[in-house]
Amino acid sequence: MRPVYYTIMSLHTADILLVEDNSADVQLMVAALKDAKVDNDLYVVNNGDSVMDFLNNDDQLNPKKVRPDLIMLDLNMPNKTGLDVLKELKDHAYFKTIPVIIMTNSSEETDIAQAYEYHANTYVTKPINYKKLVEVVEILEKYWLTAAKLPPNNAK
Repeated sequence: MRPVYYTIMSLHTADILLVEDNSADVQLMVAALKDAKVDNDLYVVNNGDSVMDFLNNDDQLNPKKVRPDLIMLDLNMPNKTGLDVLKELKDHAYFKTIPVIIMTNSSEETDIAQAYEYHANTYVTKPINYKKLVEVVEILEKYWLTAAKLPPNNAK
């Protein structure tokens, strides 16, 4: 599988890993990041099994050896679910400091509770309306990439 890589803006401010199995949702997120004018490099993996391969610098998935500043994670994926990925990330000494934003269609209280139990940093139900999606992305950018101080990229 070839890596998917998008440069959203010309100035680099953040590396974002999007974990999303639905290609239409990937394209919507790419467009929303552009419309929200979020300066980032976006990397995409399309299943939960590929997340750790990407983070462990698999040459096919992550030839640039990027450690993302932020992970946007869908919950509803085949095989390894987003909750499985989240638990694995937060149990890992090196990757647990990477902020994880759950971006999912689920508004089930059990999913929300379990995501926070597994130490999700934020839980967002994906808006159905594109304009609202752009607004949510703008809010996330203002908080996570402007107001908040992210951990150093070499945090262990």
